[in-house]
Amino acid sequence: MGAGDGELTVSVPFGFIRLHLRLSSIIAAGRLIARPSILSGECLLVDRLSGLALDSTTDDRPRVRQRPVMWTVHGAPWQRWRLRRAGKGAISITSVHSGLSLTTDNPPGGGSWVWLDHYRGSTEQLWRVRRTPDGSSYQISSSTTSFMLDSGKSPAVPAAAEGHDLEAPSSPFISSNWGDENQKWSILRVT
Repeated sequence: MGAGDGELTVSVPFGFIRLHLRLSSIIAAGRLIARPSILSGECLLVDRLSGLALDSTTDDRPRVRQRPVMWTVHGAPWQRWRLRRAGKGAISITSVHSGLSLTTDNPPGGGSWVWLDHYRGSTEQLWRVRRTPDGSSYQISSSTTSFMLDSGKSPAVPAAAEGHDLEAPSSPFISSNWGDENQKWSILRVT
């Protein structure tokens, strides 16, 4: 161990090479490794274009085939989702509030709706989550196609300004992958 420039370093022999590691680098690497997985807790799914969250319901009692909506972030249970491994690189996305899973057409196409349904493990309920090339967010696609979860170019912003309709918030849909911000999602771990 040394402290040549005032910072603690560790010297580790590694075959013919000797590694000199700064304590701050070891701590930073540990933080990256210890970062909680999006697959082990409750998450918010926030659209990068609008800053709105995927919200499972505007009702107290969610219904099967109800369409989720884009809503101002508040973090309540109806905006919380569990992402779980479903095999072969796919995941399921389930509402914490209702226990219903994000579902789309089989096979999905441009403009396909997204709704909530009881989880059956069927293809239309399986998704792939990939980091964007810049590493700042994720794209969520159907497990069998390259069609993406899309919030739309100009989703209605509930209660943001006078004249916005609380009764008709925008719902996400499936569209071709063109890589715009409305197809990029921040997945924020909350528990």
